[in-house]
Amino acid sequence: MHRLRNNLLSGVSADEMIPLVHPIDRQYGIDTSGVIGYRELRSGKSADKYNICYGGSQPSIIRKALATLSDHQALTFCDFGCGKGRALAVASEFSFRRIIGVELAPSLASIARSNADIIRSRFPDRTPIEVVEGDVLAAPFPEGPVVVYFYHPFYRAMMKKVLNRIENWSRQSEKGGISIIYYNPVYFDLFDRSREFSRVFAQNIEFEPNERGTGPNYHDDSDAIAIWQNVVKAPIPSISRSSYATIKVEPPGWRALVVK
Repeated sequence: MHRLRNNLLSGVSADEMIPLVHPIDRQYGIDTSGVIGYRELRSGKSADKYNICYGGSQPSIIRKALATLSDHQALTFCDFGCGKGRALAVASEFSFRRIIGVELAPSLASIARSNADIIRSRFPDRTPIEVVEGDVLAAPFPEGPVVVYFYHPFYRAMMKKVLNRIENWSRQSEKGGISIIYYNPVYFDLFDRSREFSRVFAQNIEFEPNERGTGPNYHDDSDAIAIWQNVVKAPIPSISRSSYATIKVEPPGWRALVVK
């Protein structure tokens, strides 16, 4: 929401600040478009104070990030702060063992479940999407290798708690590794300092042309992705030179960019 406010102050009209209906909604007949402020997403739980807002990530970027992984059939995809479930819908295009979304806001969890039902009805051969309503700090971790996905869902204090929980799970797990895909990695430094994870990828990735105008910032044409993996197992074939790239956050706390 800070980005929308900044657009208004810089002379962008109110109409321009409204994201267009995303092509994936027309493709699948689902509802993942729009931006919803944190005040409209209150669940009555203490974790509400850590929520930022709802805005969907770009499917073309998610696809490119997921394509870096190997052996999808052995992996469980977990979206922490899944919102309306757009990333879950994209994940269903891959042959993941399980696909799980965790969402605190009841209104968003309900929409995500409805979208999951639509995907299941239209594509019965795909891995079913599971939506868990609740706090990510209380949600159970699945067994086996896991891909944890974030689209800048929480403020720093909550992200630190979530990372601590993932680290604890990593140390205790004997059944595979963990990869973390962080779209718009505003708090990348928390993960870079982790002793459990190493960064293996960081790039700005351009949207597909038909996705422009559909994000929280109307004029964006690319977003940053960073990926970390733990030392147990590496589902990413090799470390990219981009993993050493510098990540910069402008404005502070909101938008991450990978700089050469």
